Amino acid sequence: MIYIPIPLVTDIIRKVGMQGFRYLGPFIAASHVFKEMVFSKAVLREVDLYEFLFHGHIASVSSIYRTFLLRRLASQNPIAQFVESMRLLTLLGPSQERLDLLGDVACYSIYARYAYGLFLIYCGALEEGQEVLENFLHKLSNFDRAVMISEQVETF
Repeated sequence: MIYIPIPLVTDIIRKVGMQGFRYLGPFIAASHVFKEMVFSKAVLREVDLYEFLFHGHIASVSSIYRTFLLRRLASQNPIAQFVESMRLLTLLGPSQERLDLLGDVACYSIYARYAYGLFLIYCGALEEGQEVLENFLHKLSNFDRAVMISEQVETF
């Protein structure tokens, strides 16, 4: 029998997860050992959750993927933090804790940066919000892309 070192298998699973979280399903179903590797902090931190951005309903409390998202949130996955902060801000309204959660990931995601600027303005921090939104525009070379991102965030 061929032995593959656990760190190497974990790295392979991490790279698979970077292609999309749904690709990890077969590993979870295969065995308890693979499931533990999938739920390791190294994998959870880097798994691709962009599908949660474009299909917000899978982040809802009633979604079968909710537990998966919460595990990613606990591992400080930036996309999971963005998705959860948006869910809380839109559902429960602004608070410093929710705004801080969104602000923490604004440097990792252009979507989060735009949302953070909007919520700062909404909360009365006009100058800071405008500064964040100007930074958002400077990060993009194409205004059409900025419009697309803003529309996506506003429909979330």
